[in-house]
Amino acid sequence: MTQAALQTESSISPSRVEVKRVHHVMRNAWVDEQISKHLEATLAMSHGRIGIEQVFMLLATDQAQVWFAMDGEECISVVVSEVCEWVSGRRTLKVILAGGIGSLGRAIGPLMEKMEEFAMLEICSSVMVEGRKGWERALPDGYAFSHCTFEKEIM
Repeated sequence: MTQAALQTESSISPSRVEVKRVHHVMRNAWVDEQISKHLEATLAMSHGRIGIEQVFMLLATDQAQVWFAMDGEECISVVVSEVCEWVSGRRTLKVILAGGIGSLGRAIGPLMEKMEEFAMLEICSSVMVEGRKGWERALPDGYAFSHCTFEKEIM
């Protein structure tokens, strides 16, 4: 499988979902297929604000990170995040896109745990998720509803 050639960080959660963050995205058939397949519905709901080519550009220029939730050899969810630095100097890891084919709910806990760890390494004071109100049911404890933006202070 081509994912084995990707430089990643991973961990195994109790739910048996493994989370991998790709350091430097090298486009290949597997990466393109997983990102496209899992983010298709989310991108369609963006009303043209972002498309798949912009996602690949953000990843290729290290302006964003991509996270794969794996169940064995199967990718079940994909999340794209970016580190935002605010005018105040405060940094936030922001989830900009997420999708999974019927499985994001099962993967969200392990995904958020790994993203929180990464955010701390990047000196981010919080993790932010913007999206539909349905995120309220899926996010782990500590995330509060705020104008369809959920944020968790981590530092």
